[in-house]
Amino acid sequence: MLDDLTDKIYEAAFVPDLWPEVLDGINRASASVGGAVFLFADEQPVRGRTVPLLQDLLNEFLLGDTLQFSTAVSRMCA
Repeated sequence: MLDDLTDKIYEAAFVPDLWPEVLDGINRASASVGGAVFLFADEQPVRGRTVPLLQDLLNEFLLGDTLQFSTAVSRMCA
């Protein structure tokens, strides 16, 4: 199961629409409710993917100002 999941992670890196399915697989493997992947790039807005149930919430989060005030994000992007 983990080998298949690893393959899907690599595939999703090139086909972003696969991330929700990959995250569902990670959730099942780790007994989690949800997860997300964030993309930080110079001069670009932060983007992210999550499971379908949480995508609207993630979109709202990304459009807000929470990230700009996060010390963890500031350290990660330094």
